[in-house]
Amino acid sequence: MNRYALVAHGMRMLLPFSEAIAVRMFVLAAATFAGLVTFLVLVAVGVIGHPLTAAVLVPCIVLAVLFLAAFTGFVVLFSGFSQSSAIAMKGITVPVHARGERAAVEVR
Repeated sequence: MNRYALVAHGMRMLLPFSEAIAVRMFVLAAATFAGLVTFLVLVAVGVIGHPLTAAVLVPCIVLAVLFLAAFTGFVVLFSGFSQSSAIAMKGITVPVHARGERAAVEVR
């Protein structure tokens, strides 16, 4: 098995858990966003960051990169999950006129 096939196989094996992984990515994105906002507020108020050195900028950059990675992962997994569930549910509903019932709201 070459590297491409190994990576593709690993991705296919993770697909059943994509919903749980997406939720974890969302939680991580929310936590890093809260940390980033808190950090930026502390810098703006002047509690930390005077002078603005590497010790202040590195945590800010790390939080921003973690947030972008987690949010991107969440968006990719959520869109894939919602698309696959929409495809899976296609054709499940039976039209109202086929059931012989009246629709709650009739469109003319």
